[in-house]
Amino acid sequence: GGGEETAARRRGRVDLALRWVHNPKLVVPLPCELEASELHFDRPANELQVFLVRGAGLKVMDKNLFSKGGSSDPVVRFDCCGENEHSTVKKKSLNPEWAEYFALPVEELDAVLLITVEDQDVASGNDFMGEVRIPLKPLDDRRVSRRWHDLKPKAERQKRRSRGDANAAEPESLGKIEVA
Repeated sequence: GGGEETAARRRGRVDLALRWVHNPKLVVPLPCELEASELHFDRPANELQVFLVRGAGLKVMDKNLFSKGGSSDPVVRFDCCGENEHSTVKKKSLNPEWAEYFALPVEELDAVLLITVEDQDVASGNDFMGEVRIPLKPLDDRRVSRRWHDLKPKAERQKRRSRGDANAAEPESLGKIEVA
């Protein structure tokens, strides 16, 4: 009622006009390797093409002693069937943009791509930030799958939590990454 309206007047007001639109300048385009048509549908897939687009809402790993907040120096590692690649490090960013392309030789249809995001720490070794496991079977249609993936805690911590371990931490947002 009326008390709410009076309180709002004391705090001040803002007059806004908003519109949510598509701005093509903000879109990270896919590399030509992923835009090209598949030429060998008759043969089994043997290469996983990965385009790391960007991350969002990543966890602060490097606390700033002199002010609130902090940052991270994220690096992304891709592991599948004994093959691995890693991205460049994005210094002091919780919302990094990579736009980096990788190709991994993979022939196993039941393979799973493990994506691990870490905070680079040269002095003490990298710190785990989150991971995503992506089964490759759904990609068997050879279409590009571009979407955001929420980062998860390490698989072992997840298992302890599902067994009802009282010491398992509550799930928290670890951020997300966009991969094509």
